[in-house]
Amino acid sequence: MRPVYIALLVGIVVGALACDRSQKKASTAATATAANTAKEQQSPVSKDISAANELYKAALTEKESVIDPSDRLKAAVEILAAQARSGDVAGATATAARMDNDERRARAYGSIAEAQAKSGDMAGANDTLEKAKTTAAQISDKFKKAHPYFSIAAAQAKLGDAAAAKVTADQIEDKSWKAMAYSSIAEAQAHSGDTVGAKVTADQIDDKLERAMAYHSIADAQIKRGDLAGGKNTLEKARAVTDSIDDKDNKSLKVNAYSSIADGEIKAGDLAGAKNTLEKLNATADQIDDKSSKVTAYCYIAESQAQSGDLAAAKYTVEKAKATADQIDDKFRKGMAYSSVADAQAQVGDVPGAKAIADQIHDTTSLKAEAYWFIAEAQIKAKDAAGAKATADQIDDQSYKATAYTSIAETETKDGNFAGARAIAEQMDDTFKRALAYTFITEAEARAGNVTQAITEVRKSVNDPRIRVTIFAEAASGLFYPQ
Repeated sequence: MRPVYIALLVGIVVGALACDRSQKKASTAATATAANTAKEQQSPVSKDISAANELYKAALTEKESVIDPSDRLKAAVEILAAQARSGDVAGATATAARMDNDERRARAYGSIAEAQAKSGDMAGANDTLEKAKTTAAQISDKFKKAHPYFSIAAAQAKLGDAAAAKVTADQIEDKSWKAMAYSSIAEAQAHSGDTVGAKVTADQIDDKLERAMAYHSIADAQIKRGDLAGGKNTLEKARAVTDSIDDKDNKSLKVNAYSSIADGEIKAGDLAGAKNTLEKLNATADQIDDKSSKVTAYCYIAESQAQSGDLAAAKYTVEKAKATADQIDDKFRKGMAYSSVADAQAQVGDVPGAKAIADQIHDTTSLKAEAYWFIAEAQIKAKDAAGAKATADQIDDQSYKATAYTSIAETETKDGNFAGARAIAEQMDDTFKRALAYTFITEAEARAGNVTQAITEVRKSVNDPRIRVTIFAEAASGLFYPQ
């Protein structure tokens, strides 16, 4: 749920802060002056690091209040990522070594290696990745082994060693996971600026769909760097690969690829190219025999059309989706289809129409709740927090209502309304989602410079120290990365 961020140079900054603290012991007056000066000159990034360390310390304190030994170990594992990023690599490594699950331990070593690399300790990072590979090699089940090897390959690619990443990826026996690993490597190369190398890696992917998606990732990196012409050229390669996919293989997957390409073209400002891709999307969707899959495809198209600014076309496509959904006999599948259509209708700005479709879902209460949650998310995206709250209040299913409230609370924190966000969180019965909401609130409030207040409010509102560990550790991890 949390976006993937790029780690900061944690060790260097923490060391600088420690040095600054030692210099302030000269005299009381000098301490006050130095503190004020530091506060004025401190960069947003170093403020985030300082707040992250306060949250990490709070997590450590809460861990000591966890009585059950098993729960305490789980809490230590949750703190592990923040622990490594705070500079305590030895402590994080010791925690990882205590884990009795090889798959989790391998991934934990990967997190530690990333923190080491971002602090400038490349040799240490490579040593830790070797521990991760050794651990992963002990897993006998090829499917369970695939995930940690994928994570290790991705970490090696982020460290700039694409060759080593490919060696790791080649040890993955499952073809799908291997293709995804190569795609991840290509994406890392593209974001590092190695477009040529990224395309070479993409060309080595056998699975056409995954190759097309890799090209899309490369194009996205080019567009973000301002290379619109290069991005458009790469998107052409993605489209050519997608065109070559046999319709008999899977039309729905082909639709997914075309949808991603259209989104990339919209980001690049190539509306003519996006229109051409969306026409191919429509043609492919029209040929899908399964009505449920056809509805999903039409909804993808409608959302892309809306993003391109062609609301008239988007609304027409939503009508096609609705007409197709009406033809489905099975109540559950029809409910799923109506839920997707309601989502698309809300995305194109017709909230009353979306709710009217959602209200046609019968005998599948959770799907109706899902539809209303989709509508609330669309309203949040449109910056209509009040409307989203009203929609969320109409949801009967407590889990979906809590999920909607979580998103609303996150939006409130972005607007600086921390009290309002907490008020939303307090209305949530779902313990996990309430904790997630408090994580968003705590991170945002700490980022705004109110870390002490954030910690105090969590301790006041959340009774279980085990849950407080999770909130503080996750919020700290978020702050150790730039937004």
